[in-house]
Amino acid sequence: MKMKKMMKSNIGLLIISAMTFQCSNEPKKGEQMKMSEDEKVVTLTVAQIKHAEIIIGEPIVLKMSTTIKVNGVVDVAPANRVYVSNPFGGFIKSMKLLPGTYVKRGDVLVVMEDPQYIQMQQDYLMAKSRLEFLALDYKRQEDLNTDKSISDKSFQQTSSEYTSQKILVKSFYEKLKLININPESLNEDNITREVYIYSPIQGYVSAANASIGKYVNSTEALFELTDEKSLHASLTVFEKDVNSVSVGQKLKITTSSRPNKQYTATVHAINRSLSTDRSSEVHCDFDISDKELFPGMFVNAELSINTEETQAVPEEAIVSWDNKRFVFAKTNTDQFEMIPIDIGKASDGYVEVITDLKDKKLVMKNAYSLLMKLKTSED
Repeated sequence: MKMKKMMKSNIGLLIISAMTFQCSNEPKKGEQMKMSEDEKVVTLTVAQIKHAEIIIGEPIVLKMSTTIKVNGVVDVAPANRVYVSNPFGGFIKSMKLLPGTYVKRGDVLVVMEDPQYIQMQQDYLMAKSRLEFLALDYKRQEDLNTDKSISDKSFQQTSSEYTSQKILVKSFYEKLKLININPESLNEDNITREVYIYSPIQGYVSAANASIGKYVNSTEALFELTDEKSLHASLTVFEKDVNSVSVGQKLKITTSSRPNKQYTATVHAINRSLSTDRSSEVHCDFDISDKELFPGMFVNAELSINTEETQAVPEEAIVSWDNKRFVFAKTNTDQFEMIPIDIGKASDGYVEVITDLKDKKLVMKNAYSLLMKLKTSED
């Protein structure tokens, strides 16, 4: 009976001791377990290093930038968006073009007719005929005035009529050219009631406002043409970033419809006036034209700003653990120490490292294999 009591007493003491030991080794509330210095070192054999394809190197100095993402649209320069009209109006006789039709410079867009075209040709030919008469009369009276056979006043009147007629002929001449009638070849046998409107550029028909039989005023545009060789991206950049953008700067652009296809472009103009939403337009030329791009298409762009030289390592050299970033530095032939670092910008597969890593030999590739080895050793 006494023996049983002693055994119970000893068991109780052991349980209390175990609980006391456990409590003393548990972290206090709010305190995290810390990794010891030994736990930061990984030891590998030569065979393991070779099998893991680990590459050792040093940080490099790169020109890196902060990248901003902006949106915009594919647009056409005003000089390459052309509105075609007839300066004198008229009726549409024939046309076959639809929006999207490709036209070359000089192609006939539409044929128009109107009685005023006939009148303009008549006025020109009659004015030209009278000019020929006045030219002969001027020459004759010039000779008579030289011999003083007529008064100066009479000669001056003839000279004035001759000059006025030349002005009239020239004005009719230019009006005919506006409706694409060649005054040089016009005579009484080829007067026409039709005029042809030609394409002034090579491009696509963006809009058509012409129907057969319709009367179109001189102020109305018959067609809108777009020269898509001059397509550019018009991007919206906000006030806080616009001063970091400069003409000649390179950028990468993708379209909303094909986000995996990337285009390169160059900034060629920056609007120095801010809109009501505190943004500015940045116009960029595509380095290579593409038929898949067309006006009005939405685009996304990445602009690199604040370029500066910085210490950098490949992305594969950096590992994440416990919400922190680390690299592995070679400390011995077969040992690698995990070093905490602070990182900055990232670009083209490299990451800026703010922590000084000068003269350190680092694992540049497959650093995660070392992290896995370290965690396996802890387990």
